[in-house]
Amino acid sequence: KKFLVKFKSKEFWNTVIVFGYLFLYMIVLWERTPLLGIHIPFWLATFIFLNLMMITFKATKFLNIIIISGITTFLVDFFFRTLARIPLP
Repeated sequence: KKFLVKFKSKEFWNTVIVFGYLFLYMIVLWERTPLLGIHIPFWLATFIFLNLMMITFKATKFLNIIIISGITTFLVDFFFRTLARIPLP
């Protein structure tokens, strides 16, 4: 009975959704997206992923989510690709 209560909880479904996002993010970062056969750049996949995560958890207003995702994506890409010279997918 406790399992059914947890199964119906919002936290459980948020966890399932997050794992789904992570799975899609990993697939998108392959050299070519398996279903579409196109290359999606790291920055775009990361931007979409961060938006989805923050929207799911209702982190802040939509405009703030877009701004935070954009800045974070730029900084991650800049620090890894430019400063650390680590190639990103």
